[in-house]
Amino acid sequence: MESISDTIVIRTESANQTRILGSLLPDLLYNPGTTIGLIGELGSGKTAVVQGLAGRLGIQDIQSPTYAIAMTHEIHDFEMLTGQILEHFDLYRLTNSDAASILEQYDDPYGIRCIEWVDRTEIDLDILVRFGQSAAHTRTITIDFRDIHIPTDQEIDRFRTTVRLPDHIIAHCEAVAVMAATLSDQLISSGIPVRKHAVIAAAKLHDLLRFIDFKPGGSHMDIEISTETQNLWNEISTTYQHMGHEEACAQYMRTHGYPEIGTMIEPHGLTHKDTPPTTIEQKVLFYADKRTCMTDHVSVEERFADFQKRYPDHPNRDRWYKEVKKIEGELLSRSSTESAHPREPIEPPLC
Repeated sequence: MESISDTIVIRTESANQTRILGSLLPDLLYNPGTTIGLIGELGSGKTAVVQGLAGRLGIQDIQSPTYAIAMTHEIHDFEMLTGQILEHFDLYRLTNSDAASILEQYDDPYGIRCIEWVDRTEIDLDILVRFGQSAAHTRTITIDFRDIHIPTDQEIDRFRTTVRLPDHIIAHCEAVAVMAATLSDQLISSGIPVRKHAVIAAAKLHDLLRFIDFKPGGSHMDIEISTETQNLWNEISTTYQHMGHEEACAQYMRTHGYPEIGTMIEPHGLTHKDTPPTTIEQKVLFYADKRTCMTDHVSVEERFADFQKRYPDHPNRDRWYKEVKKIEGELLSRSSTESAHPREPIEPPLC
């Protein structure tokens, strides 16, 4: 399976901003067992990241376990992990063999493991956080995400060809991907971590099975559909019967080896079990889609006016608008208290 990975660089200017960065990491998790390694010099911010992450999970008073070496804490306030364990290690004083022995004793595949000085041992990591220093009070923090598979553009094209996705749907997905890339860049520059390549791939695939929801007389009828294509779509629709295209696409991606991409796609239409977007990538994709009218990047208000015109009786119409504005406020409005840096509302990119 071909796959690409995500690496991002974020700069913080205080210990508090570094803790805030850590507090956002749980909103990037897609699996119940995650190992996070941290590498950096003494005082570089490793423990601050763990403190922020732990606080987001309902765990307070996290200290560096330099002398205790290992600390365990029960997770209270994070739905996916409630009742699981956060394991916090500091390997600074250990030899490589002692570090490996300690980690084996505490192995918990279902919680979160945060390992400071992870370069003291060899272990498979899901996320690696590396700390540098570019100025007196500025930290350069590089985050390598290794825990999910992301399809390449060639694989995305193969998926589209396999299901005979119409050109106008492909064009829409590409436009959403441009918006998602711009949003990701601006979020990262303002101190909010997001898996940019993953969310771009999810954007390019989010309407892969859009034809499942095609109705007689709909706009898709302006294109010519061959009997062979219609038969294929009918077969796929039967496979995913009783599902909207969002849930069907999520299941399709899971079947084909990209479960996390499927999870990013699933809530973008607000039809799957009334579950709103919760992870950062889900929110970015949801918002990018709602700022894209066919291939044009528009304001939320313009997009909502088009939505009302095309779907005047849609049961989620009002919820659609409220959810978009909520996400806009969470991620994009100016705030110096909830993120590492102040940020302005994001304008549609020119393309």
